[in-house]
Amino acid sequence: MELIRITGSHDPLLSGVPALYESAFPAVARIPSKKLLQLIDKEPQMAFNVITVKGKFCGMAIVWDLNKFRYLEYFAMLPHCRCQGIGTEVLGELCRQSSQPIVAEVEPPETDIQRRRIAFYFRNGFHVDSQYPPILNGFHKDNPLWLVASQSLVDSDDCQREIIRSVYSKVLYSLNT
Repeated sequence: MELIRITGSHDPLLSGVPALYESAFPAVARIPSKKLLQLIDKEPQMAFNVITVKGKFCGMAIVWDLNKFRYLEYFAMLPHCRCQGIGTEVLGELCRQSSQPIVAEVEPPETDIQRRRIAFYFRNGFHVDSQYPPILNGFHKDNPLWLVASQSLVDSDDCQREIIRSVYSKVLYSLNT
């Protein structure tokens, strides 16, 4: 498994990203693929990683390096690459890259896929920091989420405000440019 940071929006390794992104995340949780890829050129805090196995595209992991933690905004694997331990390898590598906690948002475990997703994070040492965090869920009312973290957070509310300030506001701004 290779976790490759992409530094330009025209990198040929990105060719499989739009289809995966659009199939893996509900419309309410994503921006247009073209805008997402443009953020690679505009946002140095955002690490857009492509996951490959034996040189073939397998998935994506977008991580924002914020002040006191790293925010895993999007993490998805192609269906044929799931259940092979690759996602576990990726999370392990992300944790080794920094001593800061990794924070992610996940849908509550209401459907089978949602239960599998949260179980994946639990198996990899994450815990639920906040069920239906009020600050984040106030921001995206149509898609209530849980906040999970690889380590205990000093201040969950501060973490939520930082995600809104450093990620959501930049993503929303990109939609208008």
